[in-house]
Amino acid sequence: MIPQPADPLAVRRAVLSEFFWLLGLPEESPLRRVLQPLLDPVVARFTDLAAEFDQGVARVGLPVAIQPYIPRFTHALTALGVDHVPAAGPALLVSNHPGAYDLFSALAQLPRADIRVIVSEISILRQLPATVEHFIFIGRTEQSRMAAVRAGVRQLREGGLLFIFPGGIVDPDPAFMSGAAHALQRWSPSLELFLRRAPDTRVVPTVVSGVLSPGWLRSPVTRLRQEAKDKQKVAEACQVMQQLIAPGSLRTHPLVTFGPALDAAELLRKDAPVPPLQAIVEHQRTLLLLHQYIRAAGLVP
Repeated sequence: MIPQPADPLAVRRAVLSEFFWLLGLPEESPLRRVLQPLLDPVVARFTDLAAEFDQGVARVGLPVAIQPYIPRFTHALTALGVDHVPAAGPALLVSNHPGAYDLFSALAQLPRADIRVIVSEISILRQLPATVEHFIFIGRTEQSRMAAVRAGVRQLREGGLLFIFPGGIVDPDPAFMSGAAHALQRWSPSLELFLRRAPDTRVVPTVVSGVLSPGWLRSPVTRLRQEAKDKQKVAEACQVMQQLIAPGSLRTHPLVTFGPALDAAELLRKDAPVPPLQAIVEHQRTLLLLHQYIRAAGLVP
């Protein structure tokens, strides 16, 4: 059964709310009233695309629905190691999180549609009836975090694929920013909960790079925010708006690399040389080095 189409007005309100939140503008800010008329054309375009995309998700599933939109937001996309992703059975994909199109660049490569993703609250997704079914939202409270873990465990126990960002916040883009390896130290120990409660799971390390525009990251508009992660989010939003207005005007070339799958049962063995989280992070670090070498060697622009 195909869900009801997205409500355009609700999507528009959510898009504006999300953008103003990224800029750090409270509801009472007079700058909102100044910016809104300027944003209306791009918001209208995004609203139309979002509604169309959601209907695609309902018809053909999430990965296939994403694929036609990749050329609109990227110059090209390269994916390596897709055959490492299990075509069936419980799978946990763990990824870095440079932002922008990282998630959708990875999801578009997957050979299956039984996907759920744990993400922080994104109001736009709430307004897309078919798409929202693929997301598990996690808040800041302990109750919310545990609810998200339970939903994720249920997805794995039912034989589905779960995609998570264990670092919790945006990471540096490994294509041109430093600190991507250091960010692995933030990966949450809760990652082990999924393995212990769904020990038949296979874990697939995933690295994405080349999704951010260096130009927007250096833009003066990012000075509206103080913290580096917030500046990065502002850059992402501006980048998306540019590509909505002028598709193809930014020559981003994302690279997605999937590493060999790891068996949870092996990671959990009592005689394993290191704890499960440490083992996964070490595999992720190795994959990141390989990923960066591929770019540095010019094998991917």
